[in-house]
Amino acid sequence: MPHQSFDDLDVEQIEPMEMTNMEKKKIERYVRAEVPTKRRVGVIGRVAAAAAILTTSVVGASFMSPTIASQIPFMENVVSLFDQNEAKNEHATIIGQVKTSNGISTMVDRAIFDGNTVTIYFAVELDEPVPGAVGLQQGVGNLQVKKSSGMAGTERIEKIDDLHYIGMMEMTLFDHDAPTASVVWDMEAWEFYNADNEVIKTVDTDWTMAFSVEAEEATTTTVMERSSVEGVDVILESMTRTPISTSLHVKTVASKEAREALPPLQGVALSLFGGETSIEELNMFSPTFRVVDDLGNEYVESGGAGTMEGEGPMYSLSTFDPIHEEAKSLTITPILIERDMQEMPSITIQL
Repeated sequence: MPHQSFDDLDVEQIEPMEMTNMEKKKIERYVRAEVPTKRRVGVIGRVAAAAAILTTSVVGASFMSPTIASQIPFMENVVSLFDQNEAKNEHATIIGQVKTSNGISTMVDRAIFDGNTVTIYFAVELDEPVPGAVGLQQGVGNLQVKKSSGMAGTERIEKIDDLHYIGMMEMTLFDHDAPTASVVWDMEAWEFYNADNEVIKTVDTDWTMAFSVEAEEATTTTVMERSSVEGVDVILESMTRTPISTSLHVKTVASKEAREALPPLQGVALSLFGGETSIEELNMFSPTFRVVDDLGNEYVESGGAGTMEGEGPMYSLSTFDPIHEEAKSLTITPILIERDMQEMPSITIQL
């Protein structure tokens, strides 16, 4: 098809694509940590699995786009495609950075920080299409937030047409108590994959973006309510509310017998000298939640992550949209994914 710039696209023709929390939770856990003494777990919602990275030469330079103002209206509509939470549109910080390398332009339009989770909205534009490509994913890249020991979360990239993709990254931070999230995104390669989830082309890039986002005002309420079933205890310690989100702070404790009944976690440990050692650990429960208020509104979990030292417990954060202003109570039901979505006794809290 003929080349179109971001501001020429007909946003009304773009249909939002649903990905439920249950689907995201079932996807392989992803770990992105800077401190190796803690076990970090989270979820990444990628359209395709990671594949081997090909080697090509980098040609081109990074620069700020002179037409960024005309691209912003397009991105305002794209944000709403990923998230129906109107408060995020209203509170998001405009970033407006564009980097171009090797025929691919990447634009970070907006970002938002609720004090626990950073959400970044971006778009990718190609100079020419990649035949056979149905999707795009990060090949080699590194997203860091200063003063955080690590992060985990979800990523989605959707194809709009042969030359345009839109994306969202939602990352929950570990050990971060600063009022501002200072983000650094280093990008070395984009990968294109076909309908069989095979990488068919890798394009090397060479750019870095850096920006900061201030946290939204937050109110935290102590809860300390427990739900227990068959060797698993889920303790809802507190709840944090901001204009853009509601977050549950949770501690999960499981007996050794309950953990031994789960399939073990298997992986590979890399040594400083390049060697690999197979490792196997006891699995751990990482519950998801169904949240319903007294008005009948149901809130779908939009993000979260957890961290565990040694044998536990697991400390995790689950994020939802803001609670309806007229709601008086919440009923929260923990669900154990590892036990075929077993529901635990519900917890009801007054607002």
